[in-house]
Amino acid sequence: MSRPLRALGPNQPGQFMATRVRVLAAELSDPQRLARGREYVDTGAVVDIEVEPGLATATVQGSRPGPYVVELNVEHGDGPPLRREIDASCSCPDDPDAAHGWCKHAVATLIVLANEIAVVPDTLARWRSSTVDVPTGRGPAAAEAISDPLGPALRVPDGITMPDLPDVSPLPAGTITDPDVVALLRSAYELICGHSPPPSEPPGNRVAVPDV
Repeated sequence: MSRPLRALGPNQPGQFMATRVRVLAAELSDPQRLARGREYVDTGAVVDIEVEPGLATATVQGSRPGPYVVELNVEHGDGPPLRREIDASCSCPDDPDAAHGWCKHAVATLIVLANEIAVVPDTLARWRSSTVDVPTGRGPAAAEAISDPLGPALRVPDGITMPDLPDVSPLPAGTITDPDVVALLRSAYELICGHSPPPSEPPGNRVAVPDV
């Protein structure tokens, strides 16, 4: 077990994949338990975490004297898992199969796992791997040493100078009618920005999605 890493700042090497995992946390629980899970993360209630192929195990200090043990099982694959590819178990009394979804301790563990992925992207590959041959380096120094698989393809050839790109104005807010898509985008906005989207007044029955 290791103390959880803290993903400070928006420019972490694994930020994109980590954001997708945080959105998954929002999908797997209700708003109240999601908010409590975030609070547990912010207050350091997730005291340790261990990530190995197919399993992430964490100790979470809840309201009772003894801590709870959370296990996040995931199917082998690539990238952030789908909802059907992951399940959680927790030693707390909350029913993991209840209609509201995951308990706050499991949600907190998934958010902490997302932080680990943000700092050390290989953590995701190790969690979803079926073997133990994925590097386990942790911390900023290890993250800086991780190679970029797209680097060779995107490298500018020697002797070539790329022109400066002009400033681009943000796109206007789009209009989306599917309520499930709207809910997902709003959850992603809140996870990335740390607050709810500003209110909008869309035409008719449509829902306007704010610029992000």
